[in-house]
Amino acid sequence: MATVSTRLSVVLAGALLSWGCDTPVADTAEAEAPAPVSRDRPPVDPGEEGTSRNLLQHYRARELAGGKLAIRSGKTLGYEARAWQLPFQSKRMIASLLTAIARGSIDDVQHVLAPNATFGRPDARRPHERPIFEGNNLERFFDGFAGALARFEETADYTNPTSFLMGLQENLRTGAEPMWAYYSSGHDRILFRFRVYGSRAYIDYVGFNEDAPTGPMDYSALGPEVAMMPGIRMEDGRVVNDFDPRKQGAKKRRIPAGGMGAGRGAPPPRRPRQ
Repeated sequence: MATVSTRLSVVLAGALLSWGCDTPVADTAEAEAPAPVSRDRPPVDPGEEGTSRNLLQHYRARELAGGKLAIRSGKTLGYEARAWQLPFQSKRMIASLLTAIARGSIDDVQHVLAPNATFGRPDARRPHERPIFEGNNLERFFDGFAGALARFEETADYTNPTSFLMGLQENLRTGAEPMWAYYSSGHDRILFRFRVYGSRAYIDYVGFNEDAPTGPMDYSALGPEVAMMPGIRMEDGRVVNDFDPRKQGAKKRRIPAGGMGAGRGAPPPRRPRQ
């Protein structure tokens, strides 16, 4: 009887041990990792054909229509962006940025904006300037900019105050000078600054109002206005081609442009550490 009792105890103990080990293993194997959280926003509703659209709806509708004006996305947009040149592809750069906002793609804006890009109010003195790629500023910029763009009709006035003179083109293309453009509607404005860093053209400043202004904005406390038309090198009343070897020894006269500066190209930008 003692032998039978002992054998029974061993069998029961083994069964209990097996049950206690198998249960947690099965639970662990069936557990699923949490799904990654996307930062993207829902795409903008393009509105109905034939109705008045805002800027975001315009670019969303153009994207959905496809064709040669379609804006690329992801790595393909990144490859295209490497070949952009100023001043001639500045509007393509704006279209790429606004399309990224309209499709809700936060990652795509990083192909258009310089790593050191900032945002603030729509004035060339850059009031309330903040770095976009620092902390949670990227999401704040994305949402605030989308709200501002939704206030502008698709027919809003677009202004590029840059002269396309040969000497100035080369200063823009090499990063020696920045370039500006803006949409305007009444007292409201959306401002872009373009700059070449190294060999890449970027938008490095975006200015907009969080709320529609009811009157003209006064930023005179920040100093004199910054000219949006860069200075030009002149000789005997003619624009000097800065990169023409025949002109290298010639005496040049600089027409100032409100402190924009000229000369060396801008160094490659660096994204702030998180």
